[in-house]
Amino acid sequence: MVGLVIRDVWRDCGRHERWLRHRLGTMRAVVTGAGGFLGEHLLRALLEGGHQVTALLRPGGSRPICDVPCEEADLAGGAVPSGVFGGADVVFHLAALYSEGEADTASMRAVNVGGTEAVLDAAARADVSRVVHCSTMGTCAPVHGEEAITERGRPDPSASSPYHRTKLEAEDLALRERRLEVVVVNPAAPVGAFDRRPTVTGARILDILEGRWPRLLQGPVNHVCAAACVRGMVLAAEKGTPGERYLLGGEDLGPDELLRRVARAAGSEVPRRPWLWRLRGKGRPAPGGFPVDDRKARRELGHDAADLDAAFVSAVDWFRSSSRS
Repeated sequence: MVGLVIRDVWRDCGRHERWLRHRLGTMRAVVTGAGGFLGEHLLRALLEGGHQVTALLRPGGSRPICDVPCEEADLAGGAVPSGVFGGADVVFHLAALYSEGEADTASMRAVNVGGTEAVLDAAARADVSRVVHCSTMGTCAPVHGEEAITERGRPDPSASSPYHRTKLEAEDLALRERRLEVVVVNPAAPVGAFDRRPTVTGARILDILEGRWPRLLQGPVNHVCAAACVRGMVLAAEKGTPGERYLLGGEDLGPDELLRRVARAAGSEVPRRPWLWRLRGKGRPAPGGFPVDDRKARRELGHDAADLDAAFVSAVDWFRSSSRS
């Protein structure tokens, strides 16, 4: 009996603390995948907003550059430390495994799907108010003959990459959640500093910066300033409608425009496809593209894509400074 009373008092104290943070316009947040590209940007955005932040990392994974409390969790094994979400107002679930190889599908499913299930279960047990689940623009598709992808469209899983298939499964799992509020965000191709891996987009920027011919797509691809993208995630936590998806886009850039914009940011010449490649038909842009219609996020969240050219400069400066360190 005494134990039940203590438990209820403890819960009431937690609710009062959350109410006070709400009144002050702050929140306690946990960020999974905090050692990644967008994770680093999100941590900084939350800290700049005066929020309390804990980073959740995979064991042995890269640690954030900014100074925040860190916990480790093997999401592939479904392990979320007991109490790590305790007292949190929101969990930003960014952790994911990316690969282009079909052989890595099982590993991606374990992290991207199994890890999402583990995060949702732990968040529900901890009485977290809201989870912002980070998906990708690759889980959206055009509808009714439109060219740009929107939140209303869904690609054919059989025609999707192994990565996008597992992200679709994870997103479906998140959108079916009923124990707590879940909002899904679908970032376009992010651009900016701290791209340590680098991402697919970062690899293209690095190739152009170093005068190599990058892998390109024939159609336009939507690129967004990484700092603006994570501000959209924070807005989704504050304003997003549970059970909805929000594309966080920027500008649609065709392959030639991407080459020009990155070269301009680097103060260098646009790279040329090697003549031997042209002779052999090698290095041509691959079929496909990801043009984005992000009007829903702009209208409902107040998403602002910010200055993409400044983001290219930031990415170039980051890669140059990283090569010297």
